[in-house]
Amino acid sequence: MQGAKLVVKNGAKLTCVGNCKAGMWDGIEVWGNNQNDQDLNNIYLDANNPSVKISSFQGYALLTNNVTIENAKIGITASNLSSVYNNYQTGGIINADNVHFRNNHIDAEVLWYHNLNINAPFNEIPNKSYFKLCKFENDAILFFSFNMAIFLSL
Repeated sequence: MQGAKLVVKNGAKLTCVGNCKAGMWDGIEVWGNNQNDQDLNNIYLDANNPSVKISSFQGYALLTNNVTIENAKIGITASNLSSVYNNYQTGGIINADNVHFRNNHIDAEVLWYHNLNINAPFNEIPNKSYFKLCKFENDAILFFSFNMAIFLSL
């Protein structure tokens, strides 16, 4: 549906999404807070899976099992695009395993964010977002006024 989007706000967790095959839509936003780390402090355990720790400052999206995200302006982004690339709302966590990104203008995007250790602010920790065994594909004319696909923007 044109203009539709799915938002995962700070502290929220998305673990299930059906195939996103509607007409052109805005995509999935995973909001964050770049003033906080991704998992060292202020964490809570997932009630359904106690071994999973979730940051209360960052949104978290876990996409698995051959999910298809297609026909989006941005398939998934680790930021709040409503704030016109507000650098303070980056740092959302995207874990994508075996996801099929198809015919999106930008398949996946992780904007500027430094995951700093709050106890040692000069020590940067690797970003917790990852993409494993994903398929990035453009096999049709895009719905946009420009027909250039960007598979991954970091």
